[in-house]
Amino acid sequence: MLKLNIKKPIVKDESNIQSIFSHLDTTKHEVEQTIYVNPLKLNAKNTNVTIKSGGVADNGDYYTGDGSTIIDSNTEIKVYKVASGQQLPQSNKIYDYSQYEDVTNSVTINKNYGTNMANINFGDIDSAYIVKVVSKYTPGAEDDLAVQQGVRMTTTNKYNYSSYAGYTNTILSTTDSGGGDGTVKPEEKLYKIGDYVWEDVDKDGVQGTDSKEKPMANVLVTLTYPDGTTKSVRTDANGHYEFGGLKDGETYTVKFETPAGYLPTKENGTTDGEKDSNGSSVTVKINGKDDMSLDTGFYKEPKYNLGDYVWEDTNKDGIQDANEPGIKDVKVTLKDSTGKVIGTTTTDASGKYKFTDLDNGNYTVEFETPAGYTPTVKNTTAEDKDSNGLTTTGVIKDADNWTLDSGFYKTPKYSLGDYVWYDSNKDGKQDSTEKGIKDVTVTLQNEKGEVIGTTKTDENGKYRFDNLDSGKYKVIFEKPAGLTQTGTNTTEDDKDADGGEVDVTITDHDDFTLDNGYFEEDTSDSDSDSDSDSDSDSDSDSDSDSDSDSDSDSDSDSDSDSDSDSDSDSDSDSDSDSDSDSDSDSDSDSDSDSDSDSDSDSDSDSDSDSDSDSDSDSDSDSDSDSDSDSDSDSDSDSDSDSDSDSDSDSDSDSDSDSDSDSDSDSDSDSDSDSDSDSDSDSDSDSDSDSDSDSDAGKHTPVKPMSATKDHHNKAKALPETGSENNGSNNATLFGGLFAALGSLLLFGRRKKQNK
Repeated sequence: MLKLNIKKPIVKDESNIQSIFSHLDTTKHEVEQTIYVNPLKLNAKNTNVTIKSGGVADNGDYYTGDGSTIIDSNTEIKVYKVASGQQLPQSNKIYDYSQYEDVTNSVTINKNYGTNMANINFGDIDSAYIVKVVSKYTPGAEDDLAVQQGVRMTTTNKYNYSSYAGYTNTILSTTDSGGGDGTVKPEEKLYKIGDYVWEDVDKDGVQGTDSKEKPMANVLVTLTYPDGTTKSVRTDANGHYEFGGLKDGETYTVKFETPAGYLPTKENGTTDGEKDSNGSSVTVKINGKDDMSLDTGFYKEPKYNLGDYVWEDTNKDGIQDANEPGIKDVKVTLKDSTGKVIGTTTTDASGKYKFTDLDNGNYTVEFETPAGYTPTVKNTTAEDKDSNGLTTTGVIKDADNWTLDSGFYKTPKYSLGDYVWYDSNKDGKQDSTEKGIKDVTVTLQNEKGEVIGTTKTDENGKYRFDNLDSGKYKVIFEKPAGLTQTGTNTTEDDKDADGGEVDVTITDHDDFTLDNGYFEEDTSDSDSDSDSDSDSDSDSDSDSDSDSDSDSDSDSDSDSDSDSDSDSDSDSDSDSDSDSDSDSDSDSDSDSDSDSDSDSDSDSDSDSDSDSDSDSDSDSDSDSDSDSDSDSDSDSDSDSDSDSDSDSDSDSDSDSDSDSDSDSDSDSDSDSDSDSDSDSDSDSDSDSDSDSDSDAGKHTPVKPMSATKDHHNKAKALPETGSENNGSNNATLFGGLFAALGSLLLFGRRKKQNK
């Protein structure tokens, strides 16, 4: 009986190695050694593996033993790389080297490294490798057969110092110097198993029952040996596979890897073992013959769809109505049961979306709220007509799922604003007679204090901000120049003033109560300069009561030629009946240049300019009441030169109450030679800002005139003094004189009243 001498692996720093004699062929006098290089997958630098006939001592030296192997250029040496996910059999027995990457040509192998020595230079490695060595040995008598071969792995560390690990395998005929044992048996008959993998289109588990069924190539099939080691092959183009070299009486397991996109078909669909499917895994025992009936079938895994609809829920009831449209370009995300994102899409023009090629399972769908919308209520009715909200779960169980919908309605927008007005009575309340103020700047800030809008009041004092979300805002009014803030919060919110800065909260409604008012302070300034030069010669006792009403708003520049016959009987201290028939034809030339700028409350009922030629014995009583509330700046320069010859006592009562905002610059130059009994009662309210240059009345130089016009517009020569018309002309002159005197008295009285 032959025994195997197996030593334990040696590890030194990064050097780690393990080997075994895996096969002995006494007919060919060959021995197969399987070596694991760096099985711990360390970071090994400058790795060299030396194979030596004989053995490796504990100190790393080599020695030559009896019956040692022969290593030369005929020795078979193969190197395989172990992938990161592959495991090395603990027995060191490799049944199928094809499952590993052959890197023999990628390393440097020197089979004449020394006498019966070979060397493999790996360089720097961090993976495990398998070295297969098939060498000859010297045959001897059966009783004293000895075969011995050692390997040593050498590496260098980061300090460039070498370290090594050695392993020696021995086969002795009578002794077992190692810790393991093994029996080398004579070669025996071996068997094989295998057969077929196909696509079972009709899913019945039986081959050939559908014309569309076909073999499946490249399916991975793995054989597990009795000692737990494995060997893998892939089906060929015809769907066949095979494992050979199997021993009689031993039990093996065959596993079929399910191809991507397929599912295993049903097992044992018939009693015909060569036509049915044995499933994904089958165990078989060799009973003195081959077994080529181990088949399996797969069918394509069905794929399903999931999705459906995103719509605008205009009535906000969470139910899809026929007249409610879909929403385009809404982002939808799909996650698997672990929360991993496996797809994203957007809704089409109809609001539809879908995910395809999905397996059975649990999924999560998330909808992104589109800009300008708010999610509607969820789960209000049947699953395929309601809204599932922003996040929902969907299950696929052998069918599509078209029930995952979401509804949104347009987020409402609101407005705020209202009114800025001139609070003339300063009471902080909006009165119907008070006007709005134009062009007041209004600023709107959000809750963070950021300016989100500015506007100006319109011609009616109105303003507004639109397209606002519910939230907190601040409205700021810029005070107009020259005006003062009125009182705030004095009455109802939509009729009072809220002040220069107003905080407001919009909650699902507009707010048109944000108003503000301003007023102007009172100012009064009245300057009046009057220059009156009057030469008056009056020999007359006359008490004249005369009522004459003249309400006129008249601005008249005229040249007046007045012929008037008047009978006047006047006694002093008398109540006279004045019979005044006057024919007055008044043509006047007046130059009036007036710039009027009026900011006032003014009632102006008259400017009376009356040139009247009248011959009258009368008492003139002039009562004038004028009420005017206004702020008045009045600058008046009056120049009056009047030569008057009058036999008359004239009483003039004039009451004038005038508050007016009036700028009046008036230069009046009046030369009048007139004889007039005139009754004038003048009520006038005047609000005027004007610059007036007025030559009014009758300019009658005391020199002969070439011509004048009479009542009938006929030209006559001016008569000499004392002529037949002298009396009439004198009456006319006296009338004009009295009229001028009356005007002066009225002006003086108004000035006194204004003071």
